[in-house]
Order: sequence, then structure tokens, then C-alpha cells
Amino acid sequence: MGRGVLFQVMTRAEIHKQALTLSEDERLELAEVMLASVPAPKLTAEQEVELDRRVEEYRKNPASALTQEKFDARVNAHLAR
Repeated sequence: MGRGVLFQVMTRAEIHKQALTLSEDERLELAEVMLASVPAPKLTAEQEVELDRRVEEYRKNPASALTQEKFDARVNAHLAR
């Protein structure tokens, strides 16, 4: 005979709460899966030009790139204002 199927409906808040109980590795995996499910935003023409300029600048002078530590420091300094 047929089997009953039980569905549990969870609110967003409940999903968030459950996700936070996952291990760090599991949360990273979940984040990767979720980010991969969202299309990249479309860039404006101005953003495309700026991106091309920055890539070309990096190609000419790779040393101009910031390390992750320097980038983080700049972002944190900006956010602390």
C-alpha cells in the first residue's frame, strides 16, 4: 500500500537557526552551494570599463595588487569610520 510522506515546513528563521548548528566545514559547503545557485549580477557599462582597466593594470604590474591582509585592513579601516 502507499506510504505517507511527511513534510516539515520551516520558516526562514528556523532554517537560519538550523544552519548555524552545522560545523564550520558544513556551513562553508552550504554557503558555496547557495552562492552557486545565484546568478552573478550584471555589470553596468561603467563597471565593465573599470574592471577591464583594473585587470590591465594588474597584468602590467602584478605587484600593484593588494594582499588579502592589506585588503582586509583597508576594508576594516573604512568600516571603522
